[in-house]
Amino acid sequence: MFVIFLRTAAIFLMIGCGVWLKLRNHIDEDFNRKLSYALVNVFYPALIFSALIRNLVWSELLSYWPLPVGVFILKVVGWLAGNASMPLLRRRSEDTRACFRFMASVNNYSFLPIMIVASMWGEQAVALIAFAGLGAEIFVWTLGLRTLTGGRLDLASLKRLLSRPMIALSAALLVIWLKDVFAVREWVLAPKGAVQQGLNTLLDTCHLFGGATVPVSAVVCGCRMAAIRPHHIWTPLMGWTALLRLVLIPAIAIAILKLLPLTGLPLNVLMVIAVQPVAMVSVTLAELYDKDPPFAAAVVFVTHVACLVTVPLWLNFVL
Repeated sequence: MFVIFLRTAAIFLMIGCGVWLKLRNHIDEDFNRKLSYALVNVFYPALIFSALIRNLVWSELLSYWPLPVGVFILKVVGWLAGNASMPLLRRRSEDTRACFRFMASVNNYSFLPIMIVASMWGEQAVALIAFAGLGAEIFVWTLGLRTLTGGRLDLASLKRLLSRPMIALSAALLVIWLKDVFAVREWVLAPKGAVQQGLNTLLDTCHLFGGATVPVSAVVCGCRMAAIRPHHIWTPLMGWTALLRLVLIPAIAIAILKLLPLTGLPLNVLMVIAVQPVAMVSVTLAELYDKDPPFAAAVVFVTHVACLVTVPLWLNFVL
């Protein structure tokens, strides 16, 4: 467990750098917002594209179908738990209740798990996280968005499935499939030909860009956490939210995941995702739809700090 703690702690040291940079005013809100944009639209898609192509083949992807299904199930478990908790929030505003249900449903399925699995198992595990994220993205922009806004699913919400990370994932799957087709038909590109060299250059560029994902995401996370104050976090609702998201939901989810036809690294990756804190996207969407963003930011802060203890404990138990 100590090794897992150290690897998790290394991530929070990077997050601490983000907190320090924000408190020292080296990074302001505008720059952090632009850094977030670069993270979501450049670095993270590049990581997805390069990690999938470099580490997976088509036959493996076909056998890994339980990964996105498993992640979708994780979100549904959280959604059910959040709805079951509604009687405890009967005196809260509807905005807070909607925000709570969304955060119970959607835990961190990308950046923090990527940091953890990259330090524990390397780039192949990162590729599996990226593929598993398909299930999370489908949930967030369908049932998740409906939970937060209370509205019906429409074309505008479904269009958000065409985010740059999803486009990168789709492009990577297409390339992997084409590689399989070429191999079956024995079509081989000349190793030193212009096409092969161009593809190698593109892949190397994406690999270098993708390498910035972990440190940049840690800095962005730290900058957002620097604005939290004690009066935001010492409340009974905060305690219940953290207990639900970090203890009760993972316990139920882990029991369900063990029923899936997965073993080894793919199952370990799902276990890592299952025990994560509330997703950072909660703050972004709460601000976008005006659903109590201060509460969302405080919950993200508390669950990320608390998971420094809970994640190593869970992983020591399930891995």
